[in-house]
Amino acid sequence: MCMQLQAAIAKIQREAAGWPTDALRAYIHGSLDVLADRLAALDIAQFTGSAGAGDDGCVSCGVLFAALVTALYVRELTYRPAEQPARVGFSLN
Repeated sequence: MCMQLQAAIAKIQREAAGWPTDALRAYIHGSLDVLADRLAALDIAQFTGSAGAGDDGCVSCGVLFAALVTALYVRELTYRPAEQPARVGFSLN
């Protein structure tokens, strides 16, 4: 199991390294929305007791996977150099 997780992490990191920064940012925003939705579903299922034993595990797994992918993509962004704003020159001549 641990080797499978390491292989999955390595694959996600390779894919993230090849994506443009804007695409990574967009994916992270989407992943955070999905993560929030899954956490809300998990809270509702636990509060109402409406989830079966298998459903709870699936939602929990989905939350963990979404969090892992988002964290790895955020990590990839931190390794990239910061974008420099465009400089505008001004002269009185």
